[in-house]
Amino acid sequence: MSNHFSAANLKHPGDDARLDLTDLFVFAAPGNPGRTVLIMNSNPFTKGDGFHPDAVYRFNIDNDGDSLADAAFSFTFSPYDNGRQTATAYYATGTQAQTREPRGDILIEAAEVGFDATAMPVRAGPCRLFTGKRSDPFFADADGVLHWLIDGQQGDFQWTGTDTFAGAKHLLHRPGSTQRHVRPRPADRRLGHD
Repeated sequence: MSNHFSAANLKHPGDDARLDLTDLFVFAAPGNPGRTVLIMNSNPFTKGDGFHPDAVYRFNIDNDGDSLADAAFSFTFSPYDNGRQTATAYYATGTQAQTREPRGDILIEAAEVGFDATAMPVRAGPCRLFTGKRSDPFFADADGVLHWLIDGQQGDFQWTGTDTFAGAKHLLHRPGSTQRHVRPRPADRRLGHD
């Protein structure tokens, strides 16, 4: 999944970059194919405002193809304050996984969000969780593209070599048990998500 600027007119949902879910990665854990890694990117152009404190960031997992969540990992965040923010993660199954609000077992509570390269994952029962800022291997020369578009796409694209996204991705990361169907569903329609 990749959906940058997902609201109308190429804007962030609710005009708030913290609500822009941009990428979802799902793959078998390297060295342990019986476990699955889930990564959600949001807020690609963060300027230090962290995750939205009124949003629920969620992985909905559908194991039987009925388009209903059988399991859900929900993440909520404290307000960003003075360069710090904390995260709480929930794991729900059954009907609790199908609610908008976070439900189920608390996996971590008030864990520090990592805003630099030294932040490490947290062990939460059978899961390892990470919330915070990480660089993404995706490289985009937005300056080069912008100048090429402004110039009317004339001539050759002039590569500037500047990675617009370097160090600018936020991730929610959860390696866990293998699941057959993974469908991200934003959990709160009040914040501009469907």
